[in-house]
Amino acid sequence: MSPQILIVLILFTLIVISAAYLNQTAGFRKELSPSPVSPTVTPNNQGGSDSNISGLKYPNSRNIINDQNQQAFISFDDPQVITDWYKEKIKALGMNTTSFVQTKTNGDVLNKLVGSRGQQKVEVEIIKNNREQEVKIKLNVNS
Repeated sequence: MSPQILIVLILFTLIVISAAYLNQTAGFRKELSPSPVSPTVTPNNQGGSDSNISGLKYPNSRNIINDQNQQAFISFDDPQVITDWYKEKIKALGMNTTSFVQTKTNGDVLNKLVGSRGQQKVEVEIIKNNREQEVKIKLNVNS
């Protein structure tokens, strides 16, 4: 493959990732609301999934969305520190299938971490806009 084609492919990929990131962060901002959300208590149907999601709250973060399978947090820690913490948590849960994708463009960070074991799946998105101090963490757990 010629270097020119390779450069064009890389530029195209970066443009697509940047556009997806901008669309996603715009959607994430719409999800945030100033009104508090009360937690929903649900029965534990799989012996441990509730404890798993509560154990996946990043220690130095504030909860902004708390739903049955989805939570969102805000932290002011370094995105790489948060990413490393979630990687270790996913591994500690014994997830045998994992995907860790880290993207950093012009100071914007979008890291997606996924782990699964059987019917249980953990998805984490770590988002930081270079113009903001806060890091947004989206957490989905399906069991």
